[in-house]
Amino acid sequence: MPKPTPYKIVVPLFDDEDNFVNLLNSLVDVGVNTSDIIISMSGPRGNIDELAKKYDFHMVYSDRQLTPSEARNIGAKEANAEYFVFLDSDIFVTKMWKEALDETTGSHNIKLVGETYDISRSPHWIEKNWFAHIRKLKRTYLNGGNIIVKGETFYSLNGFDEHLETGEDFDFCVRAKIKGVMPDFDKRLLVHHEGNPKSISQFIKREMWHAKGDLSSFSAFFKSNVMIVSAIYVLIIFLAIILLAFGAYKLTVFFILISLGLAFVLTLYKLKGTGANFLKSTVVMNFYLLGRGIALIESLLSRPWKA
Repeated sequence: MPKPTPYKIVVPLFDDEDNFVNLLNSLVDVGVNTSDIIISMSGPRGNIDELAKKYDFHMVYSDRQLTPSEARNIGAKEANAEYFVFLDSDIFVTKMWKEALDETTGSHNIKLVGETYDISRSPHWIEKNWFAHIRKLKRTYLNGGNIIVKGETFYSLNGFDEHLETGEDFDFCVRAKIKGVMPDFDKRLLVHHEGNPKSISQFIKREMWHAKGDLSSFSAFFKSNVMIVSAIYVLIIFLAIILLAFGAYKLTVFFILISLGLAFVLTLYKLKGTGANFLKSTVVMNFYLLGRGIALIESLLSRPWKA
């Protein structure tokens, strides 16, 4: 068997060709050898064959749509390397990231490291008033699209949990901690997340998708403070709509103020901000709770829950 290379970069790809091309170009610009890139793809093929010829990366393809966990695990199986580097297709890497990558993979000692995504290079106001603040909070897990993990550590954890559609990165870090591997954060691993939502509707859809992991069972729901608060929020909104339909305008205003007050308090607690940016963040918090709440309603209407 050939000697393992220092690292291989694994990128899950599903119908995101434009962002993916930007990622490839950013990797080339910082000096990554494209032969060290493995694309784990499913869904529409688009121009992938032409891109593979142009950039000379390795690709594995699945006819069925893969979850990020499945795609990463499949890509890792193709990687004969000491370190696996997981990036998402909507990431844009920096020179600082490449310098930290070379130092990390050259050390042979670091087991699990990464960094929280930075906002996109041309951020929308939602990114500035939500994701930029989230990035500054105390971090407990690594983003799945910016992780460097030693191969032996990855296999000791059995990779990413393929039963999880979302939250697989959090789960991966929790299991690593149980095994005595503490995730390290390295600010030099700076990447821009170009896939952040650029509109309110995109933001709501994003939160609906992220809520799926907390809606897989009753126990998962009750373990999630976010979903419990979101349930309270949408219940208040629902009561306001009912009261409005019956012409109880004063009570309607009262319940709307309660919902806004709840979002205000949560923003104060979560982001600990003040001033004009804080008020904008409070607006985003309302859409955050709304998205999670809509996901809860859809889940209740579409399928029975497990215990």
